[in-house]
This record gives sequence, C-alpha cells and structure tokens, in this order.
Amino acid sequence: MANTTPNNYSTKSLFLASYLYSVPDIEFIGSGRSENGNVYFNFSPKETVEKLVDSYYTDKVFNCNARALAESYKTLKDLIFEVKGSRRQRGEYLASGT
Repeated sequence: MANTTPNNYSTKSLFLASYLYSVPDIEFIGSGRSENGNVYFNFSPKETVEKLVDSYYTDKVFNCNARALAESYKTLKDLIFEVKGSRRQRGEYLASGT
C-alpha cells in the first residue's frame, strides 16, 4: 500500500473510497497495490474518516452530493486502471498469468 501511516485510513472498496473522495474535508493521500494486486485507497485524517466509514456501513450517510459521488467513482476507477496498467507495462501480468 502506498503512503500508509497510522494516521491514514486505507480501503480497497471502490464504492467506499468514492464516498470518502467526495467528502470535502477528507484528504485523498494516494493509492497503491498490495502483493496480491489489490488496489488500496488511502485517506486522512483517520479519526474523521473512521466516523464516515461507520456512517457509510450503517446507512446513515447524510448530505451526500450525488454528482460529486459519481465523479469520485469515475476518477478512482480510472486510477485503478492506471495502477494496473503500470503493472502490465512492467510485464507482471504476463509473468503471473493474469
């Protein structure tokens, strides 16, 4: 995972990451890949993000801007293809058979 510190929150859920990315007070720190190829998204400040994550998983999200959410989803989806594309350019897909 890239840019992971004890002060960051990391998730591999594209939908959760899209929600967090759309919240103005949350900073997108970056993304990275795990050893098994999963893409992770990192956000800060961790305490604030964890409260939002709790709200997300208990269906208590209020004032979510639908347009910002859709744009966030598109941006992060493009980022996934960018990260995985750089892996493909290095030949990792050919070597791993994926």
